[in-house]
Amino acid sequence: MKTIPRTLNYYQQIFYLADCVANWPLIVLSRFFPFINYRLRLKTGPVFEINHFLSALTIKEVFYDDDYRPKTKNAKTIIDIGANIGTCTVYMSRLFPKAKIYSLEPDPKTFQLLKTNKELNHCTNVTLINQAVSNNSGSTTFYSCQANGLSSLSKTRLPYQVTKTRVQLTTIPDLMKQHRLEQVDILKIDAEGAEFDILLQTPRFPYPSIKEVILEYHDALTSHRHEEIVTRLHQAGYKLITRPHPLEDNIGIIHAYR
Repeated sequence: MKTIPRTLNYYQQIFYLADCVANWPLIVLSRFFPFINYRLRLKTGPVFEINHFLSALTIKEVFYDDDYRPKTKNAKTIIDIGANIGTCTVYMSRLFPKAKIYSLEPDPKTFQLLKTNKELNHCTNVTLINQAVSNNSGSTTFYSCQANGLSSLSKTRLPYQVTKTRVQLTTIPDLMKQHRLEQVDILKIDAEGAEFDILLQTPRFPYPSIKEVILEYHDALTSHRHEEIVTRLHQAGYKLITRPHPLEDNIGIIHAYR
């Protein structure tokens, strides 16, 4: 019975989005006729091509709930891990038009939407990278589903038909070395469970070189819990804010800053 109010809460989000999206009826269509591309126009200016209702909810979380609003006021370098269709990438590009933004998305089809949304929003300060991030470099299996926001390196919790794809892996240290990044002002992570490998298992993780971390945690996808990340970030000298997701159990935001 718990799923009934949760489902109703998700539908309620459509009414909230009607105040934010100029052509909001397309959100309703995306819920009942998914897997077709719809182009949403936000009243504040950004345009997003989506193919699933969940992407519209992510737009609300980023642009109107301010889930990823950074403390940093003048970011020069930003890394977006799990960029998906580019919601947070576009958000950061608008906040920091002079910053260099590196956006990583491993799923080939989602990467095409990311490219489209970068172009639609004229994000000339963004470099797109078709890779996943983990605690080691190489290649691995990526599990893609039609609700692209749920695609993951882990096949746990995927409710739709899954497509397996081989994707390239990199690490934060390798990424910083490749692009000659001495400091990262904002590291955003929404990696559907891979956040634990990235932050807890990466050898010589460069915490001193990263000013701010904003991530979505997913407790149900691995044996790890978000408290482990909180502890590690606290040990690395960050101040922390943790916010549970308003609709989902085992999901939330960790915001770490100096």
